[in-house]
Amino acid sequence: MGRKTVTTRTRELLKLLKHTEQNIPKVPEPCAEKDIVKWLRAQPYGEVYAADCAARQFAATLEWPESLANPVVVNLRLRVVAAIDILETLLQTDQACLPDIGKADPLEMLLIDYWRGKGLDWADHRFGR
Repeated sequence: MGRKTVTTRTRELLKLLKHTEQNIPKVPEPCAEKDIVKWLRAQPYGEVYAADCAARQFAATLEWPESLANPVVVNLRLRVVAAIDILETLLQTDQACLPDIGKADPLEMLLIDYWRGKGLDWADHRFGR
């Protein structure tokens, strides 16, 4: 796949995620922005697991599950914003392709795998401690 095609696909993915961010239900924030990292670290496993499942469903269908608990919605919104940030960074640094993910779904990779590996670091960088 050529560089231009990869850049175009990255831009399309970014556009989809920005649209998605705008359409995630608005719910009350669980804490002040400065406390997001602490909140994420303390989030119960069941909520994180529910967010993983919802992200997996979204990656497969482009639809969120019905009736998610507010903390799960907040977690998902943060995952989407983190994915937007990484894609914007890749495009700005002329590295428009994601690391080699083989046949993996890029949405699932960003919303689950990237989040699991780097989500707290991203939140710490974005919101500080």
